[in-house]
Amino acid sequence: MSPRTAARVARHWTRLYTAGLPAAVRDTRRAEVESDLWESLLDATGSRHILARLALGVVDDLTWSLTQMDTSTRASAKWSVGSLVVFASTWLWLTSAPDSVVIRESLWAFPAAIVLHLLGLVLFVGLRLALDLRLAGWAFGNTPVSEMASRVAPWTIAGGVLTAVSGMALYTADAARYASNPAFQFKVAALGLALVNVWFFHAITYRRVNAWDTAATPPLNVRVSGYFSLLLWTVTMVAGQLVGYTGS
Repeated sequence: MSPRTAARVARHWTRLYTAGLPAAVRDTRRAEVESDLWESLLDATGSRHILARLALGVVDDLTWSLTQMDTSTRASAKWSVGSLVVFASTWLWLTSAPDSVVIRESLWAFPAAIVLHLLGLVLFVGLRLALDLRLAGWAFGNTPVSEMASRVAPWTIAGGVLTAVSGMALYTADAARYASNPAFQFKVAALGLALVNVWFFHAITYRRVNAWDTAATPPLNVRVSGYFSLLLWTVTMVAGQLVGYTGS
């Protein structure tokens, strides 16, 4: 990779983790990075230095960004970043998980996992649906977004954890078959995009919630996030139901 391409990558990353911060803080940080990039481009080995500093500084950049947020949005942003870490860890586990004889052959383990998975989905998707309808401007227009988000958050987190744990148990019943199932692959892809959308909403869009908290029809970028969430969670649910009817 050429030094200029590496510098463009670093600029895009800087714009991403500083998006939504107060203008003075954001502009100062971007100017500092731009000054460092200018000096690195003068160095013959600048490309390696830029990429190395970018890779090693990702955690520090995200931590710094979180500390600059408004305190009302900091907790939700930490949770959304954490959800991406959990998803990445889960994906690594899915790619290497062995089959579980206990889940597959036990009289109660598999049915219990299915029941818990459904209960988790009801909690998570059901309450997330209410929030997404509010974000899209389709319902609950008299309720502030921040109030609805704070009310559903504990239950959606509990539902998400229950769904993830029970889903892992179901996956281990026949890991090889699930991994090669096109509907399951589509479900995982939709789930990943849905979690990215959740992260973007909490870490970026929600920072300015005070400006549109009580608006019956939120701004376009908020509504788009709600539309995407409704679509992706619906696709995830439908694809999950099709797993039993596809593949060998």
